[in-house]
Amino acid sequence: MSRPTPKTSTTIPFPTTPLTRLPPHPGPVHALAFSASSGQYLLTGSQDRSIRLFNPASSKLIQTYSAHGYEVLDLAVSQDNARFASVGGDKVVLLWDVATASTLRRFNGHAGRVNCVRFAGEGEIRWWGEGRAVMVWGEAGDSVSCLAVDGGRVWAGSVDGRVRGYDLRAGEVEVDCLGASVTSVGVTGRGDGYLVSTLDSR
Repeated sequence: MSRPTPKTSTTIPFPTTPLTRLPPHPGPVHALAFSASSGQYLLTGSQDRSIRLFNPASSKLIQTYSAHGYEVLDLAVSQDNARFASVGGDKVVLLWDVATASTLRRFNGHAGRVNCVRFAGEGEIRWWGEGRAVMVWGEAGDSVSCLAVDGGRVWAGSVDGRVRGYDLRAGEVEVDCLGASVTSVGVTGRGDGYLVSTLDSR
């Protein structure tokens, strides 16, 4: 019996040269969000409390959105690109109309700063992470730092070094302990796994 020929791996170089530079905010930028599907436009959220809409291809500033009282920490764009959500240190979730630069809804009542926000499905349901809470669950041992949504599942990364996977239909949760604060989480294309980054450089 012949042995299978081992597959050769291909190394793809990581890009190191910037394609363009956008006009800077007065303060540090905490959040980025490309428009859905095409990625033709880019939203940036900053410590200066403003949100800006750019065309990355031309580096042109298209619109500025201002309503937050503290720094902007995360952004999420709806599937139809007509709306986006923003969160930050002022403990609110804002839903925006992209074209008019006006706020459509304001979600108040959060106990602490809101760290992350995501749209799900058709964009009618929004998840946000604040302090120790994710939706109706609040058992996270420390601040929720990032979220990823895939259909009926939500993954929440936390400063306590855990990634919690919530099955919204079954009402179940799975916890993976990584040992270092989680800074970002993303779902694989097939939805059968997730990728994370942590503060210990892994």
